[in-house]
Amino acid sequence: VHDDVQNLQAAEDLFWRRYATGQAAHGKIDGPAYQRGDWQAPKPTATARAASFVANTGSAMASSVPKFNEGAWGLLRAGGELLPGMGDPDAGCAARMGGVSRGQGERLMPKASGLVEASWYSGMQSFGLNMLQLPLAFASGGGSVGAQMAPRMSPMLASMGLTTGGQAYGEARDKGVGVAQSLAFGASQGAIEAGTEMIGMPALFSLLKPGKFGAKALEYMVKEQGGEQIATHLQDLNEWAVLNPEKSFAEYLQERPNAALQTALSVAFGGGAQVATMKGVGWAMNRAEHQQFKAQQAQANADMLGQLNELAKASKVAQRDPATFEEFIAEASAESPVNTVYIDGQA
Repeated sequence: VHDDVQNLQAAEDLFWRRYATGQAAHGKIDGPAYQRGDWQAPKPTATARAASFVANTGSAMASSVPKFNEGAWGLLRAGGELLPGMGDPDAGCAARMGGVSRGQGERLMPKASGLVEASWYSGMQSFGLNMLQLPLAFASGGGSVGAQMAPRMSPMLASMGLTTGGQAYGEARDKGVGVAQSLAFGASQGAIEAGTEMIGMPALFSLLKPGKFGAKALEYMVKEQGGEQIATHLQDLNEWAVLNPEKSFAEYLQERPNAALQTALSVAFGGGAQVATMKGVGWAMNRAEHQQFKAQQAQANADMLGQLNELAKASKVAQRDPATFEEFIAEASAESPVNTVYIDGQA
């Protein structure tokens, strides 16, 4: 083999070129006809790039499911580890499942080629997480457009805080941090998440009501941007202190400009998707409520007309002088929403 390395290398290069181009390679077999650096894989077409981008966006949104599950397993793990003896089996199972969920989320999250692309995927993952928890806003006391904000926001904010806290607890425990410190870390991360989400969420739910869409959307985006910037810096500082103590504070500060920019872009992308979603939900809810109102009005009118027919049958005036009775009904209904009344002529 050692005395034929050149020819064997040339043969291997021929196969590489064939694989990359799909065409037969031409050259002499008795020398290094091609080098691997002589060719490049064909660049994907615009259609292929667009299809890949759409698929990656869907994958980023799908990664929110194991991300959410990771938080739930972290909460179960915390509960098990706080119950000496009885909770040990549950804690061990939750630790394993939390690790599985984290791995699934990492595999589903696409690898980005730059800051903007990474921000887009991050924004879509956040959007997916919020959409998973949005039904909680309508589960209790928030089924109509006119419902109060608090019944809508409270369950969703609690879920966001608990999910983030569970993720943080599991991550800290997997890095060898003690139970007490991991609990403090998880609780603080969850509190930061819920607290900063409160800044923009009222403006988000105001989009459910019709009117002033542009002003409401702008208000939400500005408030959400501010809240997320606060959350990013506080949670990153928390992670530096608990999970990455080997890093210097100077390194943490060096990461701030890039972290702030990525957060700004992620909020712009994910927040825009949330605005569009809430607008659609609000339109559907308003339409449904309008149809329900029309049905109720129609039923009320039908009941009223039925009562009028009964009164007409019993009215002596209608029996003696139908024309006078008709004038009376016309005058009585003139100022009401019902301006045309038909009385059974056989009454």
